[in-house]
Amino acid sequence: MQLSEATFSEFSDLVGQGSGIQLTDKHVVMLENRIVARVRQLGLSSYDDYLECVRSRPEELRGLLDSVTTNFTSFFRDSQQFEHLYEQLLTQLRRNPRRVRLWSAACSTGEETYSIAIMASLAAAEISAATTSIRILATDLSDRVLHKAAKGVYAKSQVSRVPDQYHHFFQPANDQDLQVDSSLRDSVIFRRINLSESEWNVPHGIDVIFLRNVLLYFDRSMQEQILSRCVERLHPGGFLYVGACENIRDLNHGLTPIQPSIFQKPKTN
Repeated sequence: MQLSEATFSEFSDLVGQGSGIQLTDKHVVMLENRIVARVRQLGLSSYDDYLECVRSRPEELRGLLDSVTTNFTSFFRDSQQFEHLYEQLLTQLRRNPRRVRLWSAACSTGEETYSIAIMASLAAAEISAATTSIRILATDLSDRVLHKAAKGVYAKSQVSRVPDQYHHFFQPANDQDLQVDSSLRDSVIFRRINLSESEWNVPHGIDVIFLRNVLLYFDRSMQEQILSRCVERLHPGGFLYVGACENIRDLNHGLTPIQPSIFQKPKTN
């Protein structure tokens, strides 16, 4: 069974319309590998049959979009960003110890989200801000990864990458796995958001947004639209973190570069 050029083009159009993600010729094998199991599970004989299935069933289109998203992540990936986050949270909490609002905008299976939650919890503890309200919105296009993230259960090998001083935030789930402590899980709201859509169920006044390793899947026009909506939701003086390999300096966003992958919304006078 092979994915023809014409059928790949049809799938590419559906993915682009549904998510804004741009598939090119170099993604043919990737798409085959991602959908072949579903084709067989449905008892279909060709990719063309699956294409018709996707067109006629909204739930299959959602599954297709889920299958093409890349969900690689790890705890404290790009550690210097979390060091910067911690220092900024300390500064903010000293100024206003009552609330912190953060958004992990492509949270995948949750490792980034809980890394953020650990930093926020440590910052609040550092200044003895026991009454601080820490709320983290974690969103993704994929229902599958959101379900896993909400559970907060990870293999011990994954948690081994977490610095030793943070291991107390994890409790045994079974012989092979650990679970993120409920104090962190309770601070997170998980929600499905398609960043390519014009309407987001995301509040304004957010202090920190992590938008890492997601813009690279979109064309320039969509990148600027997504950035514009993020900037609208950032509190003046708030920070936007992007992926270490993503360069947004040439895009229109109105943010001030602080470090190569960290940007700040100008403060109001």
